[in-house]
Amino acid sequence: MIEKSHIKKARGWTKLLIALLPILMTTTSWAQVAAGNYTIGPGQSPYPTLTALFTAAGAGTGAQGAVVATLAANYVSSAETFPIVVKNNSATNTITIVPGASGLSITSSTNATATINFSNTTNCKNVIFDGRVNGTGSTPDLTISNTLVSPTGAPAISFTDATSNTIKYCKISSNNVSLTNGTIAFAAGVGTGNDNNTIDNNVITNVSNADGTSTASSITATTLTVGGTVTGTFTVGSLLSGTGILP
Repeated sequence: MIEKSHIKKARGWTKLLIALLPILMTTTSWAQVAAGNYTIGPGQSPYPTLTALFTAAGAGTGAQGAVVATLAANYVSSAETFPIVVKNNSATNTITIVPGASGLSITSSTNATATINFSNTTNCKNVIFDGRVNGTGSTPDLTISNTLVSPTGAPAISFTDATSNTIKYCKISSNNVSLTNGTIAFAAGVGTGNDNNTIDNNVITNVSNADGTSTASSITATTLTVGGTVTGTFTVGSLLSGTGILP
């Protein structure tokens, strides 16, 4: 016959394991993102921020199926760690970010690297930022901005060896006036280069209404698609030589 004290101990260990499971899942190689829909914002679980979502997606085998993460109406980017380092360790499954309400913004005012960084050194592939409210319609809405001024501003979005990512229907802006950087910057690659990325149907401007600019990797970039609405002067350069969007 099992003694009551043993049963109590077993129940105690069970409760402890249940309590520790969320911590273990986010701090070990088991961490990953299950397929499904998530809401990102204050008080939301398991991912109150995009930082938390991408941290989990960069571990284990990343997204386990199609993931749609909707920014809640009360989402505030001040809770994020900048730059938001985009990660997805899945070679096939996508993570799509959409705003759940009009007027939402992902904005950094202090980070000199970027507001959002796509880098394959952190397993960045198959991530989509769709700025349309709930991912429907044809109106760009979600703002991605870097308002840093000194000394020359900084990119709103940067790419380094990132593969098969998409930014569409967003309002993208910065104060960046550097000719070796830009509002959207394709930085020097160290491995494969920036491949199969799509920038489409965005409104790209400078915060101070100057030209938004961008440069590309010194390693050949392949299948870079640029379309939609931009303000300022933009020229798509030769992808074969690794040149992207130049002022």
